Amino acid sequence: MLDTTAMSQSISRVFCVGRLSVGLITPLEAYPESPFPMLNDHQQIAKQAEDAGFGSFCVRDMRF
Repeated sequence: MLDTTAMSQSISRVFCVGRLSVGLITPLEAYPESPFPMLNDHQQIAKQAEDAGFGSFCVRDMRF
């Protein structure tokens, strides 16, 4: 079953009236020698971002 309590907390953390939220988008690494990032340590980076108070941590599925 979907935990809507956790989802509501997450959404309210990012979309709050009268407040600006800041998030990160991954991958947070350069990968000039590879067609795709390795995503090494991204779980740890996501935890550090959460602990630092970032509102979101998004994983993109295409190159910019």
